[in-house]
Amino acid sequence: VCSMQEEEAARLRELRDYLYERLSSQKRISATVKVEPGSEVFLPNIVHVLVDGLESETLILRLDTRGFGVSGGSACSSGSLDPSHVLAAMGVPRDLAFCALRISFDARVSAEECEGLAHALARVCREASTRKR
Repeated sequence: VCSMQEEEAARLRELRDYLYERLSSQKRISATVKVEPGSEVFLPNIVHVLVDGLESETLILRLDTRGFGVSGGSACSSGSLDPSHVLAAMGVPRDLAFCALRISFDARVSAEECEGLAHALARVCREASTRKR
């Protein structure tokens, strides 16, 4: 059992690292914490990014319409309208903390689905830029 858990954790770390790489290649998206590829210090199934200029609630709704369930802020602040105290403690400015997006996945998630999410989020960002013009 332990070997299977280790293998799954390694697979999830690969997906996490891949998704961070794909998302951070976009101009408006930055990681809240720089995760070294393959890092075991961070949970292998959580990706947490900031999307400058788009609030979490907007991102959640727009990604939901594309078939992706994501969350805003941090897990310990879910349900609160205030930005995460964890992000504040990390030095994330209040206005940017409202743009936090938390993506978590499990054994059912594939690399193709991570790629689909990266494309969907890029599209959401492009559409928002187009609307602001």
